[in-house]
Amino acid sequence: MSIPLSEITAALDKIGGQTHNAFDADYFNTHRRRFELTARRITEEAPRGARILDVGSHYLHMAGTLRLLGYEVVALDVPVFHELPFVRERAEALGITPAPMQRIEEGDFLPDEESAFDLVVFCEIMEHITFNPCKFWGAIHRLLKPGGKIFITTPNSLQLMSVFSVLRRILTFEGVGIDVPTIFNTVTYGHHWKEYSRREIREYFALLSPDFEVKVASFLWRRYRYSAANPKDWLRRTIRWAGNRSGVFAEELEAVVSLRNKTGLAVAAPSFG
Repeated sequence: MSIPLSEITAALDKIGGQTHNAFDADYFNTHRRRFELTARRITEEAPRGARILDVGSHYLHMAGTLRLLGYEVVALDVPVFHELPFVRERAEALGITPAPMQRIEEGDFLPDEESAFDLVVFCEIMEHITFNPCKFWGAIHRLLKPGGKIFITTPNSLQLMSVFSVLRRILTFEGVGIDVPTIFNTVTYGHHWKEYSRREIREYFALLSPDFEVKVASFLWRRYRYSAANPKDWLRRTIRWAGNRSGVFAEELEAVVSLRNKTGLAVAAPSFG
């Protein structure tokens, strides 16, 4: 049985009421609706008390919410986030276990654990992977219990607004992919090197292992402000509405990947020689 929405709201209120600086507060307020929808879906997929691995835990907003809802949470991220004083303070106050990622591309994290997690949270991370992911997913496969799940949210590469943007940039000979100013102005451990469509997510996990079963749906959390007096805003609103109604061209995707068996991965990381 899922946890009541009132409990989720109370947990988010507590996390939002304990932000430590402008960056922390701004990120929480911008993504609060995403955190709420994610928590609601996770409570439908995993019972209270389940052990959860939050990969890419950032400021621990999602991890903290799940901890307050009664889950056991291990937060996995690069040291630059885990070493922030307010992140360490939040982890200690809420009883979250921090697990810094070293050599993530080698899958070296949590080496002493196996079949230890009921669910892996992998939200807004898949599009940032810039290395060969075979060893990383081998580690996730090792850490998941049989019957466990991976909960993923990620932008849809075929979202209608992006399709129009790509066509515009091609027709004006600007280029493809993210624009050059974005490369220099974004703080990140990997730009959106690769976004995925529904079909690609299914193919991705089918190639990784026959153990995985994938269900993909739309995940709509963003809200926009439009000016009634601005024709461009009306056009943007119409494009987003049409894309989200279609499903295929929705802005964001949710994937629930279930681990049916533990026979192993069907792929191996390539090498240079």
